[in-house]
Amino acid sequence: GKGEWKAVNGSSQCIKCVNNTMSVERSTSVKSCLCKPGYTGEDGGPCTACELGSYKEEEGAFVCRNCTANTTTLERGSSKYLNCLCNSGFELSSSSDNQNTTICAACAVGKYKQTPGLPQVCLSCPDYKTTLRVGSMVQSECVCVPGWFSAFNSSSCQMCAENSFKASTGNEPCTLCFPHAISPAGSNTSSACQCVQGFK
Repeated sequence: GKGEWKAVNGSSQCIKCVNNTMSVERSTSVKSCLCKPGYTGEDGGPCTACELGSYKEEEGAFVCRNCTANTTTLERGSSKYLNCLCNSGFELSSSSDNQNTTICAACAVGKYKQTPGLPQVCLSCPDYKTTLRVGSMVQSECVCVPGWFSAFNSSSCQMCAENSFKASTGNEPCTLCFPHAISPAGSNTSSACQCVQGFK
């Protein structure tokens, strides 16, 4: 039967193919036991699972193919290139079924993607937060935009109070305007601090 072989005619028992191999009915040699898709090795076995980040669609002694750049598989033994999904920090840009390619682009500034796989889209940082780089992998890389700060142990950003400013991206506190100067709330540059009447 399938998954078995026997070298001689007669009533002797068929021999089962080793794990992760398959054969057609009426196979007459151990070499007829071919590695299943997702596994690689010599005909007749043993066959080992394709590593993370690779796949094999054919049966037989073919090698596992690497997924395209910035993609990986979620488990060993993948048998389809469609199992190659975007890595953390990357989202699907385009894919081509007939060319076995998946193109993943780094998450833009202001976005992140924590885990490889589905969904293959980057998530936006919470309100008034952005990232300092492309390809961010965790929400904790989202920090306050200029004009906003994060209070101690707070996960959200608050607007800089009147008479202060913050020009940088990050969670640090706002800077007070120089003496006798005022600025509107949410100021993101020191030039927002203007002298009050009667001072230069």
